[in-house]
Amino acid sequence: PIVTTLHGVAWDPATHPLLLQYSEMPFVSLSQSERAFLPELNYVATVPNGIRTSEIPVGGGEGGYLVFVGRMAPEKAPDLAIETARSAGIPLHLAGIVEDRHRDFFETKVLAACSREVEYEGPLDRDDLWRLLGGARAMVMPLRWHEPFGLVAVESLASGTPVIAWQMGALPEVIDDGVSGYLVDDVAGAVASVEHLDGLDRARCRSIAEARFSDFVMATNYSEVYRRLSATTSVRG
Repeated sequence: PIVTTLHGVAWDPATHPLLLQYSEMPFVSLSQSERAFLPELNYVATVPNGIRTSEIPVGGGEGGYLVFVGRMAPEKAPDLAIETARSAGIPLHLAGIVEDRHRDFFETKVLAACSREVEYEGPLDRDDLWRLLGGARAMVMPLRWHEPFGLVAVESLASGTPVIAWQMGALPEVIDDGVSGYLVDDVAGAVASVEHLDGLDRARCRSIAEARFSDFVMATNYSEVYRRLSATTSVRG
């Protein structure tokens, strides 16, 4: 059978008519949460995204700042990351692309709020991104939508940097509350969690990324899906 992986496309209603035409085919979701966008599909497994953890150096958080990485878009809520950092009294570095459709949001909610303590780094190449992540005390990941997965959270963990994330979408499946970061409901919760960051083990964050979200683990999980479905098809045949 043809196995289709949903890489975050099911959140877009425009894709639903096409996907529903093939709803009986086997689908793999990136998270359990992603399935809520289109529960009618035939989900046969959940396989989280994998990254090349071996290529990401582990940092010590020596920069002392918070970091936000992602599109400068309302649903990603970089403005709430700024509010969190300012309320906590900690510098913030932001990195990510600006789409034309969100230019006004970026200029009024992000760029206008930049200062000596809030810096927008622009889109970064991988090496610069790893340095930024590794030097941060924590990544702040606020949300205004149900994130299908959250790849930047995994990249942060691989660098040894814990994640303070809004508990929406797939983030509770990625972040272990009190171990690899904190799951919060709002800015107030995020600010409160900053006080407890020193109690988190950065080496543990890295080991979680390696054990659950490496490219090897992802490939192994997909191999198991294909093996299981092939065996089922052979029996039926």
